[in-house]
Amino acid sequence: MSVEKLKLPTLADLRAGAPLWAEDARPVGDDAGRRAAIAYFEGETEAAAVLALPTAEPESVRIHVLDQLAQQKYDEDDYEAAWDAAHELYQIGCELDLPQVVCEALEHFANIGRFTDYRDAALKLIDTHRPALTGRCDTFLLDCATIVARGEPDAASEMVELAHTTTNDRFTALAFELAAGWFADAGDFPRAYAEADNSCAAFRRHISALTDEEKNLDELSLYEQLKDFAQFRARDPHLTQQNYHRGLALVDEAEAIITKYLDAVLFSAVANEDRAALHRSFGDTHAQKQCLISACEQYIEAEDGESAARILTALSDLNHDPAELHHFATRIVEVFGENSDAHNEAFEQE
Repeated sequence: MSVEKLKLPTLADLRAGAPLWAEDARPVGDDAGRRAAIAYFEGETEAAAVLALPTAEPESVRIHVLDQLAQQKYDEDDYEAAWDAAHELYQIGCELDLPQVVCEALEHFANIGRFTDYRDAALKLIDTHRPALTGRCDTFLLDCATIVARGEPDAASEMVELAHTTTNDRFTALAFELAAGWFADAGDFPRAYAEADNSCAAFRRHISALTDEEKNLDELSLYEQLKDFAQFRARDPHLTQQNYHRGLALVDEAEAIITKYLDAVLFSAVANEDRAALHRSFGDTHAQKQCLISACEQYIEAEDGESAARILTALSDLNHDPAELHHFATRIVEVFGENSDAHNEAFEQE
């Protein structure tokens, strides 16, 4: 589809209930359209002509530009910029009383994991527009948002029930993930582990149906999920051997994903910190120290002096061998210099 054929509704169309994009007109994946939208957003007003918009209404143009921009920045992993665009889209939708525009912002918030904003946008929808949203927003997302907005005490159990009502594995994974977090926050770790496993299983099913090109961002989201679920176990005051080993397996899986895409040494160091936290929770101080030593070496190799010095602090707190502490402090000086923050922190600990 060429950019010149974009069919965008006017504000009058939107107020009459038209969807934000016609089914045959939404330029998903249209790079030229996205570039033009971003150029327009960043002040290059002539880009509006490139978009060939059928309306001169600045609000209508801005709605479509912001929607494009939020998706583009999300695709580029620039979540702060994606949030900025989605939040402005949300504000315009509220100001102009356009529920379908608020819906678009809601889905952007859900995509980028900003659940505070997701909840606030959901409240706006639920309180004022829900009857008008039939067919314009996924019912599951609205139901999910209702539970998020209402919160505890019954939110976690309700979210589990909701997870079973959709065939969309990505939505199922989201619901189980939220439930797992609430159970963990409430100290109900057995339920947290069960729903975390359900979430991962749904997420893996979702990813298995994607093309290799589509998998990248979702695999990175799965990495964050696995990492969070491993950290549940590090918070468990009664960690069993079975859940301890399961936590280590989650860290291994997360590390295997992230190091396919990003600095392998740096993220292996992050994984070793996560392993150290699990060893600490399980009471294995020796294994904890070994993981911290590996992490310190890897952070130095990755030239992350601040993190290396932070690990040195953790080793010092564990009364680690003074000679080895001195060795690491000396290496930090060699790599980062005598006047660096890393050097100062390292020698404070020594």
